[in-house]
Amino acid sequence: MKRKTCRILSSMFMVAFFIIVNSLLVSATEHTNADMYRKILSSGKFCIEYELIPYDGNVFMGSLRTNGKRLLAFDGDKRISYATGAFHVGNRMAMRNNGKFKDWQKEAMRRGDTFMPEVMYQNKKYYQFFGKHAIVASEEELESDTVNSHEMWNMAKEAVLIPEALSAFLPNSHLVSKFMVGGDDINFGVQSQYSSVYEGSKKESLLGEELTCDEYKIKLIFTVNGENQTRDMKICKLYYDLNGVLKYGETMIVVANDDATTIYGSLPRGMAQSMKKHSPSSLRQFVRFEKISNSLPEHIFAFPKGCKVYSMDKGNMNDVLGEPVLVERY
Repeated sequence: MKRKTCRILSSMFMVAFFIIVNSLLVSATEHTNADMYRKILSSGKFCIEYELIPYDGNVFMGSLRTNGKRLLAFDGDKRISYATGAFHVGNRMAMRNNGKFKDWQKEAMRRGDTFMPEVMYQNKKYYQFFGKHAIVASEEELESDTVNSHEMWNMAKEAVLIPEALSAFLPNSHLVSKFMVGGDDINFGVQSQYSSVYEGSKKESLLGEELTCDEYKIKLIFTVNGENQTRDMKICKLYYDLNGVLKYGETMIVVANDDATTIYGSLPRGMAQSMKKHSPSSLRQFVRFEKISNSLPEHIFAFPKGCKVYSMDKGNMNDVLGEPVLVERY
């Protein structure tokens, strides 16, 4: 009798186990639309509209310092970002001491959720927009040790890169932000590259929606003393709705053991300490995708009418007097 009861209980346990597993595991393959999005992002001509969403009340937002929306467009070597006023003000809290640019903070706040040009990259130059004024710097100029950090050119570069969650599709693309893993400054060896490994899919309820979540692990492959090694760097989750639309992306830093300071030595000390304390995945970025498409808005790369473009701060007398040099006019 006891054996029969044990067999029955064992069978019930196995049935329950498989029910739970099957309810979580959707497929051992990516979502059917994953390849469609991968092709869009690989085409060289596409746009992405997204919104940053705070996560668990303690989100690490990379170059995004406040809530808001951003529209990105890419066409060959040209890139541009448009942002709502919240993004503009958040990214420009330490603008150079010049009335033309200070006034832009008030204007951005007033215009609220209106998309306005933020940063453009073309002809190997970066432009930062403040309404009908802009500052410009070439790639070569930004390699100088004398770059004024208050102009936030590193943030400008990040602004025209796609969110990190999409590195699941393009792990080695120069268009994908790698801010959360320290960019390309991590010194693991002369040769290194990233790989994206699909980990599986499951159903999840998120922000009141029933979604399918594809999970990926981003690995760094590097060479040290002629020996190939790999290290897990981050986890990317992509969420699809019932219609197969990519709705959300989440990125989490992976910290192995207790070596965050070694792995992320190029990041600020406080950040590395936080990662050690809250490992394995403490720093997160969470975005809602409004649109990912090959279709670009008309005149997306046009300068604002009447825009005056000034030189970056070079520390000369014009900059000391708060009168930067006018170099382009549109």
